[in-house]
Amino acid sequence: MKTIAFTDDESLLLQNLLNIRLNYCLDFLKRESREDKPENNNFEKHYIIPIQSVLNKLLNREDVFYNKWEKSACVSCINEHYQSFLNKLKLSTPLSWLTVSEEQREVISQIDNCKNVLSKCGYYSKNALFGKTDSGLRYGKVLETFNKLAKSDKIFLWPVGENRYYKIDFIYENKESFTFELTHKILFNDFYFASFKHKVPNDSGVATLTTKNTALELFTRSKQQDYPEGVHEFITALLRC
Repeated sequence: MKTIAFTDDESLLLQNLLNIRLNYCLDFLKRESREDKPENNNFEKHYIIPIQSVLNKLLNREDVFYNKWEKSACVSCINEHYQSFLNKLKLSTPLSWLTVSEEQREVISQIDNCKNVLSKCGYYSKNALFGKTDSGLRYGKVLETFNKLAKSDKIFLWPVGENRYYKIDFIYENKESFTFELTHKILFNDFYFASFKHKVPNDSGVATLTTKNTALELFTRSKQQDYPEGVHEFITALLRC
């Protein structure tokens, strides 16, 4: 029997959302019908009792088994508020991630906690499409990647023709690297650094190893129209960090 252990942040988020749902359910029950109606017993059994049970487990900080009604309560509360968290984020383009406010960092944490709760409750495993396209992405990891990109001190530029580049590598502390394929739009999927395994290029002209300032000077000589929409602007801004 598999148990679930929520982190403190996940637990706090769930408690807040479950209490909102519980208050709504209690008000609905009081407002709409008498307590002795059979349908009220079903409503209480399927909605109110599971919420109260989850809250008790969270308050007691228990690593325990959650039944299907309790997990359903967690999932429905998360899904009810998930889109509102996304709307608050307002980071719709890669360029906007270069200037993230403290308020947005808090929203990022809430979104990631939402996805962690959904994952632990089995939501993605029951929804194959989400499991393939959405479940692995964590905005906190994206933000961590942007912080490393801004601090990267070495750059590989891969030319194709004169004043035009098809790839750029950002090297962080000579240990990790991140590659942008400049022939594609910037996406957040698999937006992580990898172990740095590139060799310093020789004089064959295949690639140029340089500093960020020099890379900026070289890259800004290329034309914006030679790249997909937003790519030239984004890479230029990133090299200026």
